[in-house]
Amino acid sequence: MPPIDYANLAGPNGQEDNMGGLTQRAFFAPIGSFLSIKTPTASPSNPEDLVEITTAHTFTTGNCFLKAYCTMEKGKLELKSQGETDGKSFAQEGEIFLPGSKAEAHGFAAMAKNDNFIVLLEQPDSADNGYLQVGTEMFPAKIEPEFTTATNSAGVRGHVFKFKAMTNRQYVYKSTISLTPAS
Repeated sequence: MPPIDYANLAGPNGQEDNMGGLTQRAFFAPIGSFLSIKTPTASPSNPEDLVEITTAHTFTTGNCFLKAYCTMEKGKLELKSQGETDGKSFAQEGEIFLPGSKAEAHGFAAMAKNDNFIVLLEQPDSADNGYLQVGTEMFPAKIEPEFTTATNSAGVRGHVFKFKAMTNRQYVYKSTISLTPAS
């Protein structure tokens, strides 16, 4: 890969919306449901080319991305530096909260705890700036479900679906999120 020059990183100019957090939905699919998991261009010419996935992931017959609801203010993603000097990478760690105690959520938790995923997280400006992708084909996301009934006087019952993956960069998915099963 030819060297890429660093670019200026401008701050806000008063025209941007920079609302924090995630929206009330996330998208996920088990690794086994993909026909092809895309990556950024093999010939990057600027820093964003290193992270932007502009071609849609494709699915095997009958599969697509699935949606998960997240309670407002209870979804997040953090990218943390890890590794030794001259061998750095990132740990992606995040979570969403699904309220309730429905059998379908308990079933998902039972299935997901040992599977591998690609998770797409929607930020308030994802329509313009892309979705944060957690997991890749080589380093898929792991989902770690937790459940609480809370108490009668405080809290809310539901599942916290924590997800983790290792990556060399934070990928930004800027293509179609297929929500219709592939034929």
